[in-house]
Amino acid sequence: MLEPFYIEFRLRGYAKRYAFWVKMCVRKEAKRLRLKNRLRKGHVSHITLFGPARTNHINQVLNDIEKISKGYTLVPFEFGGFDGFFNKDANYLYFSIQPS
Repeated sequence: MLEPFYIEFRLRGYAKRYAFWVKMCVRKEAKRLRLKNRLRKGHVSHITLFGPARTNHINQVLNDIEKISKGYTLVPFEFGGFDGFFNKDANYLYFSIQPS
């Protein structure tokens, strides 16, 4: 069975201070653009690295990610500014990321 997945960083621990800064910037930009529901309760700041995708081998994907990520402590990146896409069902406002 094909299982859907995303690969993302959750901004926790050391990165949590950046998550707060990102949240404040997003709120400010959403307010400027007059977007409703600026940040839903329960929203988790994250960086999507890949996805959406589907696989028949989700355990292999998880094992590969774990194996590769053990070789890194911090993954440097820079924020590249705001971007977004808007439609009648939902509005998405995000920072673009410049990888190291």
